[in-house]
Amino acid sequence: MATTFATLNLYQFAEPPVAWYDQDNVYTGTQWQDKKQWITEQLAAVDADVVGFQEVFSVDALRALVAAAGYSEFAVVDQPKQSDDSPNVHFSPVVALASKHPIKNVQAVTVAEHLLPHLPIAQDFKFSRQNIKAVVTLPELGDTAVFIAHLKSKRADQSNISTSTPITVSDVVFNAAVGTSIGQSSSMIQRTVETTMLYNDVINQLRKNPNTPIIVMGDMNDTAHSVAIDALTNQNAHYDLDGAWSDEHKTAIYQSKLYDAYSLTPNQQGGQRPSTHFYKGNGHVVDFIFVSNVLNSENPASIAHPIKYKVINGHLKVSGDADQQQSDHGMVALTLTKR
Repeated sequence: MATTFATLNLYQFAEPPVAWYDQDNVYTGTQWQDKKQWITEQLAAVDADVVGFQEVFSVDALRALVAAAGYSEFAVVDQPKQSDDSPNVHFSPVVALASKHPIKNVQAVTVAEHLLPHLPIAQDFKFSRQNIKAVVTLPELGDTAVFIAHLKSKRADQSNISTSTPITVSDVVFNAAVGTSIGQSSSMIQRTVETTMLYNDVINQLRKNPNTPIIVMGDMNDTAHSVAIDALTNQNAHYDLDGAWSDEHKTAIYQSKLYDAYSLTPNQQGGQRPSTHFYKGNGHVVDFIFVSNVLNSENPASIAHPIKYKVINGHLKVSGDADQQQSDHGMVALTLTKR
């Protein structure tokens, strides 16, 4: 028996007449039915036990869709926001968790306020989106901590910042360029601090029990070798322990890390990693599934290990233009089996 986890950014899952961000962004009846059918087909293709979703505007509609697909358990920790001027226009989509097995202890990932003074961020820091942490009771793995994430995008937040009074056309362009750079840096800092807060919650789980199976999955909006992912996994961390590297220290170091499930799965080395998103013709991997050390195939004491890592991305367009009836992200699925 195996256990499969999957994650999918749904790309504006908004049941008409709900519009996303703008009054004109509304699916027709046919488009909406096509989109739901496509999602149902993706769920059938991976047959996962647990699925995480991003960009959910219509929570009840998704709850009904996954229930029909065999997922009796469903959880969110937030609701999309509505425009004051146009109630059918929604913004701030949420993440969701669906499972064929019992979900318990559902919470939002918290901001660790005691860490804020040590970070280059405003002291009233908040997540750009609420991320989920829950415990799912699985037949093979038992109680498993599952985190569903959607981190801050790379879009510049402050591209209208001016650095001088524009006199020439060049000044206008240069001001916009500097403003965009500032906005991109701001987004990067926000996203990286979000990964630190997410990682802190993972560590809190491990403090209670270092052998807790942990799955962290979602749209991270950054690449495998980015600062943000390093801050989440701690893979490249080095510790100054004054030379006192006892076996207990080494064990704790391995337990403190998260592992990219792709690199742990057999037959993945050497090939090109499948893209999960395209932007202006370039493919990127921004959707991930990470596991704790107790699910690490290189750990002799692991209770389970990855046997299959699948990316469904045949629908993605190299142009980067999203197909509204499908998604602009690939679906990622990980299958583990007990030792």
